[in-house]
Amino acid sequence: MNGKTCKGSAHSGAPGLHLLSAVTHAPVTTIAQVEVGSKTNETRCVRPLLAPLGLAGTIVTFDALHSVKATSPGS
Repeated sequence: MNGKTCKGSAHSGAPGLHLLSAVTHAPVTTIAQVEVGSKTNETRCVRPLLAPLGLAGTIVTFDALHSVKATSPGS
């Protein structure tokens, strides 16, 4: 999991396009991506991004930003 604002995507005072991506480790491949709206944050986008991927029984890594109850299993 990683979120980045796309360089050069801000214009006319609007914020840049911010994307949250699910990426495999080997080989490095983006397997899912969702836009993080300007009125929300990455944490709210994690579960909808991962839900259709069928990751039961796998290990998912992400940065400390996502170590909150909303993204933990079983919540």
